[in-house]
Amino acid sequence: MTAESERIREVTLTEYDVAGYEFLLAGTDALMRATDPVYGRMRRVPMDVVSPVSVDVGEGRAVRVEPIDASSWISFDVGEAIAGERQLLLSEMAFLAQRQLAAIMSGFYSHVGEVAEAVGNTVSGPMSWDLIIDALERVDLVFRDDGEHGGMIVMNQQTYARLVRQGPPTAAQQARVDDILRRKREEFDARRRRRSVSRDGH
Repeated sequence: MTAESERIREVTLTEYDVAGYEFLLAGTDALMRATDPVYGRMRRVPMDVVSPVSVDVGEGRAVRVEPIDASSWISFDVGEAIAGERQLLLSEMAFLAQRQLAAIMSGFYSHVGEVAEAVGNTVSGPMSWDLIIDALERVDLVFRDDGEHGGMIVMNQQTYARLVRQGPPTAAQQARVDDILRRKREEFDARRRRRSVSRDGH
């Protein structure tokens, strides 16, 4: 929501409408975050102007990222609301959350794909553990002090089902994953030490 739309809303809606709008906004967002773990990690920040941004992918190149347009509608029965019932409203909010997620996450993954393609962090082929491990080698990971990283694999249900049918990773595949994570942790620690030295001025 932009600051301008916020000002328009305050002028045009009554106090009851504003309260209902805030409930709908907060409730739908909570449903979206509970439904999609990737969306759940995204931070909401106020913006005065929604405009395209450029993502620096190195070597003087940039990828232009357009804003994601996500709009929808909701309906409910006034009589039901007056009677204190809320089944229809909650059902509509659930459908609204699904529609908003479909629009937002589709645009989000499209943007991520464009950036990944630009920097060469893409792999292709039938879904398999080897393909996932190939992708793991190409990405940068951020590690916490406990040694864990925040990496996440996201796939649709059909792709996940195909992966499950292949069974768990073999011992050789797991050993390759462990080796990649060990090397990436060492690289991350080395980068962090260099940044610390630079900040201290030594």
